[in-house]
Amino acid sequence: MSAFLGHGVVVSSATPKDTNAEKELVAKAEACGIKKATIQKHIKRKGLPAVAEQINNLEQAITEGNKNGKPIVNPGAWLHTALQEGFVDSKAIHEKEQVAKKVKARASRRDPAPHLSKIYLA
Repeated sequence: MSAFLGHGVVVSSATPKDTNAEKELVAKAEACGIKKATIQKHIKRKGLPAVAEQINNLEQAITEGNKNGKPIVNPGAWLHTALQEGFVDSKAIHEKEQVAKKVKARASRRDPAPHLSKIYLA
């Protein structure tokens, strides 16, 4: 069984050592400035899916800037904190909330009981 974690990382239910997913994740982490030993330690402690999610969030934070607008000086520390505190992709959450608001607004504009309006208009 496999799970797609976004940004090209696919995680299998097999052990990480049996797949290339760990190697791919280590390469992504190294590209972000995290040492191989550090990322492997986090994978062992927190699991591949949790670390992959936070590496994706780190890539986004590096590209778009973090929430306070300052550059990420220590990616390893950022990852450690993200894993400890469960950082989430706030942009994706915001987008989901906006979609939910639009759906709710559309639903409220519809006539809730169209069959009753005919009775009152007749």
